[in-house]
Amino acid sequence: MTVTSTDTEVEVLKVPDFRRLWMANGCRDIAGEIASFALPVTAVTLLGASPLQMGFIAMCGKVGYLLIGLPAGVWVDR
Repeated sequence: MTVTSTDTEVEVLKVPDFRRLWMANGCRDIAGEIASFALPVTAVTLLGASPLQMGFIAMCGKVGYLLIGLPAGVWVDR
């Protein structure tokens, strides 16, 4: 099977809608990383959180995966 270049082929990065989607996903990922760093730092510096409270903050950040992700995965699998 030979792939030939034709005029109907479109490079993905030249499609404006794809570039917008790509940039939006990149901004979302960056914002998530900043928030996951800023919340614990704010809790420690401004609120004086103890190690136990920091553990609760970390737990609350991950509990959604257990409460929503795990049952949803089982439901979708069936």
